[in-house]
Amino acid sequence: MKPCLIYAHRGLSSEFLENTRSAFDRAIDLGVDGIETDIQISRDRVPVLWHDEHLAKLGRPGTRIGELDHAELGRLNLSDYGRTDGSECGLVALNEFLPKYARRCNLILEVKNLDWDRNTGRHQVNIEQCLETAKRYSGQGPESGVVISSFDLESLRHAHSREPLQSLVLNLDDGYKIDTLRHSLDENDFFRGFCLPIDDLDLGSSQLLADRGKSLIVYTCNTVEQIRKAFDLGAGILISDYPRKAMELRN
Repeated sequence: MKPCLIYAHRGLSSEFLENTRSAFDRAIDLGVDGIETDIQISRDRVPVLWHDEHLAKLGRPGTRIGELDHAELGRLNLSDYGRTDGSECGLVALNEFLPKYARRCNLILEVKNLDWDRNTGRHQVNIEQCLETAKRYSGQGPESGVVISSFDLESLRHAHSREPLQSLVLNLDDGYKIDTLRHSLDENDFFRGFCLPIDDLDLGSSQLLADRGKSLIVYTCNTVEQIRKAFDLGAGILISDYPRKAMELRN
């Protein structure tokens, strides 16, 4: 059995402000197998890396990513709101991130699909921009080392229709049922794998994915018990806020 790969959740987010250059660089220095990050689009449709719908962590609690242009997001002083190396300014754009990090480790790009984006028709723009940027800077398929994931099945189906060679992964929410997983497998054979919550993962799910030849990715494995559970159930990729701990347990 191949060893489980360890991915840093939003970079080394337990030690640095998540989804920043500092968090990504320190994860690379640690020697992780991969990085998981989040993709949204600015008002002028530039893909940027940030998880939350609003910018509360950066002192703008009522402001959405999509309400600011890329230039405005680029002027945010990140060092004022979290641990970074030196004076870090601006959210990281996907077209900056991919050329720098795709050559250094594997990547999971989670395309966010928020209600506000859906209501304004921006959800398809987000996945299309992510596809285009990934194709330009890292290529497609398993050999590229880049996977695009989402909790939104419709967006991933659209992605597959646009770029059938792109490696895609469906994320399932906490409390998912094995019947949901089985139905998703039956209806969408194009998925490279599935990303499942560690607390709900059981032998039935892991065996079902193995039988179908699909990758098992688990999130977010932070405790010793969660990490060992992922290893025991044959996860191919483990996403953690504490990749240092996961790497020590694996070794």
